[in-house]
Amino acid sequence: MTEYSGKRLDGIDAGKGIAIMMVVYHHIVSGGPYLITNEPFYFIYTIIRLVDVSFFYLLAGMTFSVSCRRIKGSNYPELFKFIGAKVQRLLPAYFTLVFILTGLVFIFGYLLNKESTGVTEILNYILYPKKAQVWYLYFVHLLILYYIVFALLLNLIKNRILVICLSLGVFFMPDTEFLNLNTFRYNYIFFLLGVLAIEYYQIFIKYLNNYYFIIVTCAISSIAIYCNSPFIISVSGVLALCYLAFFTKLNRLQFLRAVGECSFSIYLFNLFFIVAIKLLAVEVLHFDINSIAVFSPAMFLCGLLGPFIFKKYVFSKNKSLDKYF
Repeated sequence: MTEYSGKRLDGIDAGKGIAIMMVVYHHIVSGGPYLITNEPFYFIYTIIRLVDVSFFYLLAGMTFSVSCRRIKGSNYPELFKFIGAKVQRLLPAYFTLVFILTGLVFIFGYLLNKESTGVTEILNYILYPKKAQVWYLYFVHLLILYYIVFALLLNLIKNRILVICLSLGVFFMPDTEFLNLNTFRYNYIFFLLGVLAIEYYQIFIKYLNNYYFIIVTCAISSIAIYCNSPFIISVSGVLALCYLAFFTKLNRLQFLRAVGECSFSIYLFNLFFIVAIKLLAVEVLHFDINSIAVFSPAMFLCGLLGPFIFKKYVFSKNKSLDKYF
């Protein structure tokens, strides 16, 4: 096994920067009460939604694999302490957003004379994340599950070939929305790929660099014909984005790396800024729903920079906020 040297990779933060900008665009088109169906906005969205979150999971798998290597041998107390720390890192942000979003849904439901049960909404976030009325937090929900599953797999089973073979069982899981298991099995492969990319880092980098032309060609051609397998677009697209993040000058862009470092905060809060502009455009300025695409530059800048500024100049002033958000 050719291991990762331990040096922090600029490509990780650049990759997160690329991924979070795609997520912001994803939310501009589909987030909130108004869907933008104008072309080419909607076509770009149909492609981006197949790769943005999957790319995030691959990068999360890489960073997880690095941190997981600190556990020495079969040290079970240390293992469970590691799992607890990982889960504890995400839970405060997750439940804070759950209660905020549930409150907003309840308020807007009351104002619009629509029934909204807060208890049901909270249960949906815990048990059926994609049934929640604002369901983008499923990303964090799945991340918690991946942290638990992979911490156990990687430390209890040392043979990585066996880990890969056991991982194939994920495709035989029931297709159910309970605990988001249907989405869990789809993105599992990307988190696993990120883990293996660090475990076999030199091999991963070698093949990515040597075969980038084939990867990029496959990604572009699958998008051009919009093949019947979204998975092919996802895999080729994610690997192409890896090449951009690790081997091009994009990984030297300070702004991209800075945005990547704040990607979790941006993911959590970008939708608030985007929806605020959509509501302003439609409800206050009385723009037609199909005309709000003209506000997309403002939505992109606010969705990206709003949470970034909060992270840098508000959350960073408080240790707890800076840690969890």
